Amino acid sequence: MLSRLGLLAALTCSLSAAASAGCASDPAPTAARPNWQADIKPIVDAHCNDCHTKGGIAPFELGSREQVVAMKASILSDLHGKRMPPFAADPKVRQYRFDDSLTPAQVALFEKWFANGATAGTLAQAGPAIVLERPTLSKVDFKFKMPNVYKPAKAPDDYRCLVVDWPYTTDKYVTGFGVTPGNAKIAHHAIIFSIPPSDADQIDKFDKDDPGEGYECYGAPFPAKANIQMAFVGEWAPGTQGVDYPKGTGIKVTPGTRLVLQMHYNTAADPGGSDQTEISMALADSVEREAWFLPWFNMAWFFDSTTMKVTAGDAKAEQEFEAVPHGSQVATLTLSGADLSAGFLVHAVLPHMHTRGRTIDLTALPAVGAPDILIRILNWDFNWQRLYFLAQPAKVHQGDKVRVRCQWDNSAANQPIVDGKKLPPKELHWGEGTYDEMCLAFMYITIK
Repeated sequence: MLSRLGLLAALTCSLSAAASAGCASDPAPTAARPNWQADIKPIVDAHCNDCHTKGGIAPFELGSREQVVAMKASILSDLHGKRMPPFAADPKVRQYRFDDSLTPAQVALFEKWFANGATAGTLAQAGPAIVLERPTLSKVDFKFKMPNVYKPAKAPDDYRCLVVDWPYTTDKYVTGFGVTPGNAKIAHHAIIFSIPPSDADQIDKFDKDDPGEGYECYGAPFPAKANIQMAFVGEWAPGTQGVDYPKGTGIKVTPGTRLVLQMHYNTAADPGGSDQTEISMALADSVEREAWFLPWFNMAWFFDSTTMKVTAGDAKAEQEFEAVPHGSQVATLTLSGADLSAGFLVHAVLPHMHTRGRTIDLTALPAVGAPDILIRILNWDFNWQRLYFLAQPAKVHQGDKVRVRCQWDNSAANQPIVDGKKLPPKELHWGEGTYDEMCLAFMYITIK
């Protein structure tokens, strides 16, 4: 046990401006007495500093002990609420790749460290680096940079679509995807869609009719009522540099295709900032198994938005949709060349709702046997959406149904703030606008 004098010396050291370098008198760390160098810094470096670094999208840095101490209340609140790091998939459902969540033991270390004076420790006590499995893009075959610098025209959120000509004259398969943001402070997500040659003229017209760089878009790369086919090619969110798709798989892109890069900018951290993002793709001439992104939702919601009702003031409004994917309207309209009659494998899932979303789950419902939950998010955050890779592919067998289920909090307390004022509750429906709602999940699939 430390003497009172020793404890005073340790606290004095930990609270001093020079403490970032450690103090020779700091005691050796233990499970009950963690310090910055031995215990906390390795966690912060591995789990936080993809975003909480100079020039990153996070609103503050966490590179030093002093910066972490200054954000104590926020850090503990986010850790207890499981909001940070922003990996929202429920680990009780199944295992996922690239899970950078903190373990309960790591959260307990933070609590003990703060409770015991946030001791600095010494450089000699520095703990080993924590190595996380990170998504990586192993090669780059096609690269595209936004032709001009773009300054967001709306605040705090601006959605912009830019059209990219596909340069290849033979079929290619996208086997990996990555984004290098030009301004990580404002680039909040990027999505690449492919538009088949038959609909290229319509996309070109959207681009031509908007006087700015690209054209304004939200959700899909075209208005909800437009009769246009699309395929989802790749997605990026802060903290990831790129990812290879599951080995042996890829998404087919044909000659004459238009790629549409959708950028979501959030200007809160850099109100006057501009961006010139670059995308990268790994390509192959052939793959073992062609892949598709299958969006799963009720097409009736799309064609008649009033059929998806989120009642004003309801803190637990719910909607769900289940059907057999083979022969479904959504599969027919969004997949080209995919025969789902014998079932398929699900490799990854991207859930999607808007600002009042609370929970979402996607479940395979076999005719015989227990439901297989592919993903469940219990604390939805519109600002942190990502593609979740299953540790092992899930099988959806012939005749199995798939269900997407969403819950929203549309109470007065959970309304977005616009121009400094909280919006009053109103009945919500399916729509492309920020303050409309959606309920869907994209599945990265291959045929068995």
